[in-house]
Amino acid sequence: MSTPRVLHLIDHNGLGGAQRLVAGILKKYPQQAVIPLRIKQPGLFAPAAWQRDAFWRTTFLSNLAAIGQIRYFLEKQKVEILHCHLQASWMTGLTLRAFCERKGIALLFHEHNPYVFHSSVYRRLVKLAGKAGKIIAVSEHIRQRLMACGVPAEQVYLLPNFVDTQDFVLPSSTTADSFFAKGENRILGFSGRLVKEKGWIYALQVLEALGDIPLELWIAGRGKEENKAHHWVKVHGLAERVRFLGFVQEMGAFYRALDLLIHPALEEPFGLAPLEAQACGVAVVSFQFQGSAELFGENSAWLCPPADIDALVDAIRSILGDENLRRDLISRGYINIRRFSPTNFYIGLERIYRDVLG
Repeated sequence: MSTPRVLHLIDHNGLGGAQRLVAGILKKYPQQAVIPLRIKQPGLFAPAAWQRDAFWRTTFLSNLAAIGQIRYFLEKQKVEILHCHLQASWMTGLTLRAFCERKGIALLFHEHNPYVFHSSVYRRLVKLAGKAGKIIAVSEHIRQRLMACGVPAEQVYLLPNFVDTQDFVLPSSTTADSFFAKGENRILGFSGRLVKEKGWIYALQVLEALGDIPLELWIAGRGKEENKAHHWVKVHGLAERVRFLGFVQEMGAFYRALDLLIHPALEEPFGLAPLEAQACGVAVVSFQFQGSAELFGENSAWLCPPADIDALVDAIRSILGDENLRRDLISRGYINIRRFSPTNFYIGLERIYRDVLG
């Protein structure tokens, strides 16, 4: 069976794990297409030509103006599967449900984000999605939570994300990473959106507690709490030790410049950043969260109790102070990421596509 004609809907085209996954799918299947409901610059993929001057980019309600254009695209391109990522795209897909049923287009919803699971509105949205089509969960604990919302088990697929081993590679003489050239200080890295759930505040608190070590913190990512993070750094006198990089296109180069990646999220659907770091030969220290055992397997990262700053500080001291320990974590991490190969992901995705068209 040839790969079906798929249109991906996603909330926006900016930096994020879901966006990076879609970008990877498009790289593998260039005949597929994507429509971001909001346009961000810079973005991981270009919007459709008719979107570039669109006036409906700011809210979901104004995005409804795009429904007619999306319907036209679905029909003109003979799309077989509408693959919806993130909640605004889910709602857009559900709005198009009747149209898709008439045209024989299957609906597929991809759950990347657990942060709104406790909302009663979200529980209703999940149940509607489970009735309208099938749902992909990026981890087993997300799959269990979807079923707890009332979605039948047969409507939920488990498909963990993958690490692109062409973009995320170990350091070598052929990797030109001079943009992230560093001085004599050790480099602690944080990668993720600057929102509460990602735990950026813990990374800064750890840096402050490790004031006796020549250490810098490099932050890759943007988010709604970016100004708050800059203010915290200024108030605590850490401006000389923190480097805000914003949107980073060459994430592999970023990871390879680090001595250690800190992943201080308290809740995480999958956690692509620590796996990408492991693929680039970086040791990882993380808080424990629901699903962390799924992600890290057997001791491939140093896990600390949630929100325990002292434990995080002690872990970083131990890893940076013991090169054998750091190299052991690097070795375990590189073995761990083999479980999340692109080959395994695409075999699973093609199986799901065949099933929803069955």
